[in-house]
Amino acid sequence: MKEDVHGIHARGMYENQEKMMLLCVATRNEVEQIKRIAIHQDRYAFVIITNAREVRGKGFKKPE
Repeated sequence: MKEDVHGIHARGMYENQEKMMLLCVATRNEVEQIKRIAIHQDRYAFVIITNAREVRGKGFKKPE
């Protein structure tokens, strides 16, 4: 993976514990690798995979 991963401080509402939520933008080809890494690090990891209509910023579409 060449994209950056961003850490966002969050609180898990189920256990009321501080968590680090990771956010990354990846290609379809990288999704399986990301899932493997996540489960390897935490077998109970909560992973959301969704399609993005557009991504802007460094390394992606330039701002208008």
